Amino acid sequence: MKTILMPIFQGAEARNILRTDIFKVLQARSDLRIVLFVLNQQKIDYFKKEFSGSNIEYAIFTNYRQSSFNKVFDFLRYALLNTKTMDLRRGETLLETNRRFYYFVHIIFNRIFARPAIRKIVRWLDWKFVKDTTFKEIFDKYEPDLIFLANLFSDLETSMLKQARRRKIPVIGLINSWDKITSRSMIRLLPDKMIVYNEIMKQEAVRYADMPEKDIEIVGIPSYDVYVKQKPTGKEEFFRKLGLDPGKRVIVFCPLGKRYSDMDNEILDLIYDYQKGGAFLADTQ
Repeated sequence: MKTILMPIFQGAEARNILRTDIFKVLQARSDLRIVLFVLNQQKIDYFKKEFSGSNIEYAIFTNYRQSSFNKVFDFLRYALLNTKTMDLRRGETLLETNRRFYYFVHIIFNRIFARPAIRKIVRWLDWKFVKDTTFKEIFDKYEPDLIFLANLFSDLETSMLKQARRRKIPVIGLINSWDKITSRSMIRLLPDKMIVYNEIMKQEAVRYADMPEKDIEIVGIPSYDVYVKQKPTGKEEFFRKLGLDPGKRVIVFCPLGKRYSDMDNEILDLIYDYQKGGAFLADTQ
């Protein structure tokens, strides 16, 4: 039986792997053992309700140790990416800190050194000098045949990639958002194969991530398969499930997400007050 290791350290990874056909296809393979790494027992309890099977195992990983060299390469991975988005981020930092000298040094450094040849050297130095044995015991225990990483910009997953490379274990990396290649940082270490959504991302991966074109596969957006395959619920049934009146208008509130979640209650209170005050039409729910 072959073993695949997959970290599920972020919600985006669950969305792009577990809740897509990627996971269904792998889970259906009786000759595969899938080991999912999460950060705590609560995550295991949560995911097990939805994703379980005879060939699915869960493991907790919390023992990440950063190398003393890590800060140097952390600086370089941001400094060696020359895109308009990264310039906007540098400008934003200038507005927040007013450190003009720091800003201009960064810009000059970026314009001189943000080149494929320099990134190649930096990746080699990263590989040689950042000694990382974080995942050694895990690889000894599970003896994986393949590593599937859905967040190549994460230090944790870079650490797993390093251990895989030392053992000559193939790594597949998924770029899990359309904007990450140009807005996050350079990828510190490259996988053997890279999966992207579309032709634009493929060209960006070649230009900014220095990934060989022959090692990039276009697969579409895994989490969007639902829009092709799933039949939408009818209006009557949808309203009935939520206890709503199909004959009335409905206001849908979409929370802004984790970063702004402290505002959600205030907005809900505001909508409620407007409704009670008669600001909306009478048939609104």
